[in-house]
Amino acid sequence: MDYLDNTDYFVNYNEYCLHTITNVIVPYISQFEFYSSQNHYSRIIQVLLEADYSYEEIYYSLGVYLLSQSDEIEEDMNVIRTILYGLQRSEMNVVNQVMNLMNLILPVGDQNFVDIPLTVSKEVLDKLPEVCFSELKTDEKSCSICMDDFEPQSILRKISCSHLFHKNCLDKWLTENSYKCPICRSSVAEHHANI
Repeated sequence: MDYLDNTDYFVNYNEYCLHTITNVIVPYISQFEFYSSQNHYSRIIQVLLEADYSYEEIYYSLGVYLLSQSDEIEEDMNVIRTILYGLQRSEMNVVNQVMNLMNLILPVGDQNFVDIPLTVSKEVLDKLPEVCFSELKTDEKSCSICMDDFEPQSILRKISCSHLFHKNCLDKWLTENSYKCPICRSSVAEHHANI
């Protein structure tokens, strides 16, 4: 809001905003009767805000417009400053109220946020190879997920990083927890967000 103290209007006015004021708004608005300059300038500012001009562009452009009409503009500019200051204050109050509501709804901290796991789909899982433990020559003797020893008839999955797991243990891990190996965290297969 520092710009409201600047009276060098020609420095930052917007040519299109000035054109809109001079050729569109003022000719249109002049056909209506306003009881105060406050109402008159409030209406002009409202129309300019609806046309997506910034507060600063409106302030400087109205200053240039008024200087083109008269040398004595300070009283009018004080009215314009008051309107713009009030609008910005109320806009800031609305933003603060929204932020306060959001803080009530979503308190700061991790307690209300849940990570969305990236997992493997059933279709992709079905493409991973299965092998019987008795067919393998390996030093691994137990599943790192359930910690149970492999039995000779255990059906396992050997993934690309060469780690072995019970088929059911790994399937559950990949579909519910992560698409990565539970031991080395390397990617096992294509994944998607499990929402």
